[in-house]
Amino acid sequence: MATKLFFALQLDLPYALPLPSGRYLLRDPQGEPELVVVIGPAASTTTLTAIEPTPLADAGEGERRLAGVEGEAALAALQPQLAKVFQGLRLATGTLLYPPAAAALAGLRAGYGSGEQLAAGELARAKELGGERRGPLRRLFQGRRRTALPAEERLAAVLSGRLPPLLCEELALRARLALGAGEVALAAFELGGALRFALRELEAEVAVVGGNLGERLVELHSLAQALSEGEDGRPTPPREELERGLQRLEAALRLRALVRSGSYKRRSDGADG
Repeated sequence: MATKLFFALQLDLPYALPLPSGRYLLRDPQGEPELVVVIGPAASTTTLTAIEPTPLADAGEGERRLAGVEGEAALAALQPQLAKVFQGLRLATGTLLYPPAAAALAGLRAGYGSGEQLAAGELARAKELGGERRGPLRRLFQGRRRTALPAEERLAAVLSGRLPPLLCEELALRARLALGAGEVALAAFELGGALRFALRELEAEVAVVGGNLGERLVELHSLAQALSEGEDGRPTPPREELERGLQRLEAALRLRALVRSGSYKRRSDGADG
């Protein structure tokens, strides 16, 4: 039986992601496979291999596609899927990363290979498409976050659809990064938005997550109200007050992540609160 071959686009990101090597499946809203993503971090770079889930007819199809592929066009065609992947990476790693342009990559290539080869980050046949950035990319990292799930488990849950991303999570991440950088006014702005969206988005999650989340929503409503009262020309709330509010929102999001991923346990260490 002939070995199945799959087409892939391989991006060399000019930074090392705080993730172990792994393979992840991105599913569409109907639950069908949309993309297989293989992540291979190195000392100062990360190779991200985006693999089409449908096999090629044969090696000839792979060669024909290689002959016509171009870097920017290939990235543009993959943009909807890459947007979902990078959203998952942001939420899993606490890093503000977005899909890069070809010129911002250390390397970009298209190719094809067997499932086993691609899972190892290898291409049987490849065509270099560009990528020229060298050296570290300046990014905004926060300190080590307290998270409900390891980064690789969270990324898998987000991409598979078991843990749909929420806008309030992204805003909470921005608030955490701003607060960690000492940007208190910016943190207050981001936290205010995060709380407003959390009240809408988490309300719809109560039926799935349970009553504990409903109790937390009551608390978050009080926090949002207190923060909005300070928007009319009043001084920015002190950092300690913002920290307490952000911690309560993060606790609610951790609880949701644990229940949605099937990992929820009542623990004395307070990981769900």
